[in-house]
Amino acid sequence: GRQPELVGGTGDETLPPVRYMPISSRKLARYKLFELTEDFSYTTDAGDIIRVPAGFCYDQASVPQPFWGWITPNDVSPQAALVHDYLYRYGGELPGRKYNQREADDIFMEIMAKANVGRMKRKVAYWAVRLVGRFAWNKTDADSSPAERPLE
Repeated sequence: GRQPELVGGTGDETLPPVRYMPISSRKLARYKLFELTEDFSYTTDAGDIIRVPAGFCYDQASVPQPFWGWITPNDVSPQAALVHDYLYRYGGELPGRKYNQREADDIFMEIMAKANVGRMKRKVAYWAVRLVGRFAWNKTDADSSPAERPLE
């Protein structure tokens, strides 16, 4: 089988590299989609543990190309994008905890800071999700728990 690609060593042992495999999707042909090949857990500064299960599919960072002069998908921490996409996919509704959109965006910022993403790039990414993210937040799979939802 395919070997997973190792992504994003940050030097911070609280943020281990994320392993993922590219997958194809006709539905989203213009985006690269990735499948997480092993569970990933992140402990927030508030002490919450967010566990993203193996098999979760995401697009890493969907930065529209016109904005690449300020920030590209590669400028955003893969861990930050993974956790953020997971929170957004389910409208913040995780087992044992409900996050609102602002909390999800704040966790995105927190992880980028720990991953040493530059201050200005963090701010651009953060304000992009704050301003535009509400459209994605309102199109979530928030009707069931993450464990009950099929992957795309």
